[in-house]
Amino acid sequence: QKRLIAFGPGAILGEMAVITGAPRSANALADEDSELMELDNTVIERLGVDNPELAITILRNLSALLAERLRTTTIQLSQLAND
Repeated sequence: QKRLIAFGPGAILGEMAVITGAPRSANALADEDSELMELDNTVIERLGVDNPELAITILRNLSALLAERLRTTTIQLSQLAND
């Protein structure tokens, strides 16, 4: 196992799987006892019917998080390529 990133309290992970419905691209392991909440595609789909505005807001926020993580990764890869 290799640690790629460390998250702190309140972090969101697994956003790609929620947005695309594809399997997760990585695993997560907690260093200490943690309380987690799960939001899967079924919940998002149900929200799309019951509360579409909330579903859109959640998906927009997850997409923004994913875009920011992609931007960070792109910068890191660029720096590695230029070293």
